Amino acid sequence: MSLGASLFLLAFGAILAYAVQDDAVSWIDLGVVGLILMAVGAIGLVLSLLQSFNASRR
Repeated sequence: MSLGASLFLLAFGAILAYAVQDDAVSWIDLGVVGLILMAVGAIGLVLSLLQSFNASRR
């Protein structure tokens, strides 16, 4: 996952978790989906930074 994709997931997850309050979708909790996207984005960010640092050492 690239750095840009990770930042996008973090930002989109934060918007879903904290800014959207829509009760029209009753079968899914947008806050939980936002938190999951933020977690995946954070993991992707850490992995892409580790990969970048390892590539620069070579």
